Amino acid sequence: MGLDLLKQLDVNLHPASGAIDQLAVTGSAEVPEPPPSQPDPGEICSLTMVRGHPEEADLHEDSSAEEEVIALLTDEESVLTEQDVRTAYLELAHSAHDGIVRMKQALRNLAWWPGINREVEELCRSCERCQHSDAVLSQRARPAPMQPVDLPDRAWSKLGMDIALPLVTVVAGGCSDSDQCHVTTLAAGADAPLSLTFDLPTEEAPLRPGPPAWSNYVKGVVANFKGGVVPFEAVLASTVPLGAGLSSSASLEVAMYTFLEALTGRKAESLREKALQCQKAEHEFPGMPCGIMDQFISAMGRKDNALLIDCRSLESTLVPLADHQVAVLITNSNVRHTLTGSEYPSRRRACFETAKVLGVKSLREATMELLKERQGDISEEDYRRARHVITEIARTEAAAEAFKKGDYATAGKLMNESHASLRDDYEVSCAELDHLQRIAAAVEGVFGSRMTVGGFGGCTVTLVKKGAVELCIQKLKSEYAGSATFYVCRPADGATVISA
Repeated sequence: MGLDLLKQLDVNLHPASGAIDQLAVTGSAEVPEPPPSQPDPGEICSLTMVRGHPEEADLHEDSSAEEEVIALLTDEESVLTEQDVRTAYLELAHSAHDGIVRMKQALRNLAWWPGINREVEELCRSCERCQHSDAVLSQRARPAPMQPVDLPDRAWSKLGMDIALPLVTVVAGGCSDSDQCHVTTLAAGADAPLSLTFDLPTEEAPLRPGPPAWSNYVKGVVANFKGGVVPFEAVLASTVPLGAGLSSSASLEVAMYTFLEALTGRKAESLREKALQCQKAEHEFPGMPCGIMDQFISAMGRKDNALLIDCRSLESTLVPLADHQVAVLITNSNVRHTLTGSEYPSRRRACFETAKVLGVKSLREATMELLKERQGDISEEDYRRARHVITEIARTEAAAEAFKKGDYATAGKLMNESHASLRDDYEVSCAELDHLQRIAAAVEGVFGSRMTVGGFGGCTVTLVKKGAVELCIQKLKSEYAGSATFYVCRPADGATVISA
């Protein structure tokens, strides 16, 4: 039924139309906070050893140890990495069998590492005492919802600008006659199995993450949809390439939420609320501590506009980008370098530590003058990390003003400067992205070019005159050593409901 409806939509699912975060969605026809003082990052792991070997610990009998650990882990100003938190929590939760209930109850909303409880469950799968504790936990009242935070950006309370572009994620389907939900994905690169059936979540039997990986984005949204859902059948299709840094996960989450709104007739209080629930879904089910920008632009994008997003206040402002003689060219390098997992945590920690040295709550409140004054108190690497953050915030504000004035030359210059800063100061680029950026920036008619999103592979975004698009693509094809994919775009609308 869902596949037939998808065919009726006659949606063009080819990459030639190109872009970021844009969603086309169908339903049935019926229808964070500033971080207190910080302990040494190593101190938290030593806590498990203070009262003996982890295997001998019993937090049920020594609640003071439990409370001390919880206080450290939930400290909003913590500069602990995810690895610090994971190591301490796994040891404590598994070794203190009788105390695991209180530990989980206190930490299950912990934003640092949403997937920790799933690791504990895997670790304790064959342990009768842990299984008993999980059973007790499932009978308790659910804790208060996790407060929205913007983890990757929280160290500097980021100000960012995004555009929604016409690559699409389509969810087609309707109510089911059964008492279950059935979902099939047609997305290229999705892991098997491509179809999944699951029961509606209840207080006694909540949805849980699990394979296939793509299904966790669906289940996370179902679990966080306000007002409850009804049994449904749905088919997913997407032109947003997976793993390219074009926010395919946010695209799917917001598409799924919009589908459920159409299916149930219950809409989120606001687009911001919808985006926050989708962010929460990604934190809790795929276990990715993502920021809020991708979900915001997926939900709030508007045709011929960029979106200026304040990740501190969660306010957003439309920025006109209405000149149709200017295009956006997305170039997918089709490379993704394997990371150790410490790259971004180490950068966030550097930002927190530098902010503390500067005496500000976040780098959003810092200036280059202040950073230069305290340069002698900061390591050379941390100085460069902070310099990128402070100057990038200024560039974002300046770019928004340039776009409002139609000053694309200035906007493009700021894009080039941004890429240089990401490459040299923040060090999240790679040789392939640098090569693509250099080629594009040198083409006549190109205003500017930079890497997108996470870096270490993925895509570049180039602001270019419409008449120079083909020349730019040809230059990139002929000079880039790899095999790139191109998407020529204009800013488009965010998620919407379409009917067959």
